[in-house]
Amino acid sequence: MEENMLTKIKVVAVLIIFALSGSLFASVGERPIPRSQWNRSIWEVSARSVIGEAGFGEDEEHGAIMWVYAKQYKRLRSMGKKVSFAMVVKQYSWAVKDRPDHPRPWLFQLHMGIKKKPADWPKGINWKLHRGLWRQAVELLGEWQKGNIPDLYPLATEFGGEMDIPRAKRFGLVRVVRINTDGNIFWRSK
Repeated sequence: MEENMLTKIKVVAVLIIFALSGSLFASVGERPIPRSQWNRSIWEVSARSVIGEAGFGEDEEHGAIMWVYAKQYKRLRSMGKKVSFAMVVKQYSWAVKDRPDHPRPWLFQLHMGIKKKPADWPKGINWKLHRGLWRQAVELLGEWQKGNIPDLYPLATEFGGEMDIPRAKRFGLVRVVRINTDGNIFWRSK
């Protein structure tokens, strides 16, 4: 009960911060993707993706990743490609590509109503804490889909880690921001 309340307080705090800065961002209030592209399944895949790509408790980075996915979806659709938002997330996110050698198989065991620790959960990592952070990510993405989380980095169209820097340079991408010192780097086209 206390953990659930703490999670709700954190989500509300993030929403207040975003709301206070909302006048700076045109994207607030607009649905980032059509409602038809959002359901429980893609919500869970998206939450797994942002956790896998940025870690737990990284609300700002989670929102930024989702906005990059939305921009990729819109770009592909504007080119006449018949893609779904789910396809974009699954193709773009290394973290949700299910494979035998996946370093975090527990990601695929996370779902919205999860209570028990995933079978593959790492030893020594506090499940109760991370279950609350999982719920926080799920709630944040729900608010994002409703248009309540602004695009803080409207120029960012790509993201990746240190290993993606050579690819970004090869494609002529320009760094926009790195939210955390060890987090993803967000880029834009020249």
